[in-house]
Amino acid sequence: MYMPNKPCKYGIKIVCMTDAKTHYFYNGYIYACKDSDGYGINKALKQFFKPTQSVLRLIRPIENTNRKITADNWFSSLELVEQLKH
Repeated sequence: MYMPNKPCKYGIKIVCMTDAKTHYFYNGYIYACKDSDGYGINKALKQFFKPTQSVLRLIRPIENTNRKITADNWFSSLELVEQLKH
């Protein structure tokens, strides 16, 4: 990934889900390029915006376990809230 404003211009972006208390890595994927968030997901998830796709992909291991999910503002949307309510 190219980051023009950083001293080191190139890096690897890893999108992941971790436990807030133990910092245990639960699930993640490497962001390879534009639209790489959609690799490996089913057609039903592809109808959503990229941030929603990303969160729904990451939370698969803990779905229906009544855990809280915290994310930064890039992942926040009404679409995601509606999906997490179900």
